[in-house]
Amino acid sequence: PYVLCPLTEPEVNGQPPAEKQRRWKFNKHLSSQHIAVEHAFGMLKGRFPSLRDLPPEQDIHDTYCTVEALLVLHNLCIDLGHCQELIPFFDSRDPDCGDE
Repeated sequence: PYVLCPLTEPEVNGQPPAEKQRRWKFNKHLSSQHIAVEHAFGMLKGRFPSLRDLPPEQDIHDTYCTVEALLVLHNLCIDLGHCQELIPFFDSRDPDCGDE
């Protein structure tokens, strides 16, 4: 339930040089973590395409439980060396598969 947001330009630029550098590094690190999370969700959607079609009106608790279960299955597949290419209808050219 917590969201870290990058610091705004005035919050970064309005600081003394040392603090400005620290805040800039924070934003850069946060951005790299955001990319890693997006990449992980892309891999998950590549493995389980049904995630793309979850209805928005679905109960949020059910959605959470579904995603959590698929995360567990996804991690098991990785740990057991399961290749995504063996999944029926897997398309490595799909930009959402996150394999690049």
